[in-house]
Amino acid sequence: MKNLYTFDEHLNEASSAFKHAVQQALQAAGYNLKQSEVKVGAKKVRGMGTKITLNGEMIGFDDEIPKMIASFTKSIEEDPGKYGLKESVNESKFKKGQTVKYIVPGTSDKMKTGKITGFESTRDEDFAVIDGKTISFSHISESVNEDHIDTISEPYMFKVGDIIHDKDLGCKHHGSKGIVITTDPDSVRYTVTNDGNFFKPGDILQKVVDQLELA
Repeated sequence: MKNLYTFDEHLNEASSAFKHAVQQALQAAGYNLKQSEVKVGAKKVRGMGTKITLNGEMIGFDDEIPKMIASFTKSIEEDPGKYGLKESVNESKFKKGQTVKYIVPGTSDKMKTGKITGFESTRDEDFAVIDGKTISFSHISESVNEDHIDTISEPYMFKVGDIIHDKDLGCKHHGSKGIVITTDPDSVRYTVTNDGNFFKPGDILQKVVDQLELA
């Protein structure tokens, strides 16, 4: 599949940082798109730095990666249509963290139960990532009441790139939302993407896993 990420030749060295920032911003805004589905550009502007574009529209200028992610996320959320993006898959009928029944195409017609951990999308179809598999929305049957699940599953382990928020009512950073940048068995570090009394976009916070959940 052709990669549509394009950069000026003299920006090749920095291109991976720009691609990473845009991809993380898209994920934070609910668009888990493949690299082949968006076009990112970077061009030097005299006296202003490097201008970054998404699908032909300026999304911001180069900066430290956490600040770029926060700034780009805000721009995408404010006007996704400007960048040729359809409604976020996170605002559709299924939500990250939701437990659903699904069928794996080409295996059998037996329904499986799993939790949605992410999303992917093409121009024509949306997919959910369940148990490490990419499943079309058309193969997901229904939501499952977790109180009635008989099987015992391992607790979800946060991973780099997950969108999370602080659910701890007793924490001063409660309500902060961000993108996971590092993990260990007991704690998670994440880049903040929203504003609050004690946090702002670009801040790096570290919390124990029990304080967090998928956004």
